[in-house]
Amino acid sequence: MDCAAETTIESDFVDLSTPGNFKATQTSGLEASRPPVDMGMAGVELLTADTSYSPRILGGAGFNTSVANDPVKEGCRSPFPPKPPNLPMGCTSVPTCAANPAYPNDPEWCVPVACIPADCITGPLDGATIFGEVPAASLISPEQALYNVLATYFQGTPEAGAYGGTNGTAPLYFLQIYYADICYAATAPPVSIKEGRHSVTTSAQDCSSWRPSRSRP
Repeated sequence: MDCAAETTIESDFVDLSTPGNFKATQTSGLEASRPPVDMGMAGVELLTADTSYSPRILGGAGFNTSVANDPVKEGCRSPFPPKPPNLPMGCTSVPTCAANPAYPNDPEWCVPVACIPADCITGPLDGATIFGEVPAASLISPEQALYNVLATYFQGTPEAGAYGGTNGTAPLYFLQIYYADICYAATAPPVSIKEGRHSVTTSAQDCSSWRPSRSRP
């Protein structure tokens, strides 16, 4: 039954006469620290911008993880946990953290604070020595993480300017995010985030609805 269902779908997919039938390409594992080069977002934009395909190929991306549940890993502009040779000053090595019931929501709980990139930290560490001990309020917020990821996603598209990037002509058509982020955006109040050299107050819902036509500071 499973095989038959997949075969039916694939047969319909390759039939160009099927109304509304489009092909799409996607890069997954999207994070703010993942540069839009090589065959990631750049590869998707290369295909979506190619007008020789008819119908045109659609393109998009999928978040690597939830910005609401793990804003540091998903939304820092520097990779977390960092990898050699790009370790922050004072960070000599990054340990592999075993599961720890004391930090069920922090898979990188044992990473020393010296190994947390500076752009992930927004407040005092209050004597913390490892990532799991750092107060959530002292780390990048889900809203800032979302803004940073969207800036990576839209770079090189007509919407890039709304997220501090450089506009281009590459079209994108969809973005897969985690259900937790949709639920979070529906209720989370506005907070202050950094947009380039400026601070703005916005919510996760507003951040994901920005358009170039909106007034930007």
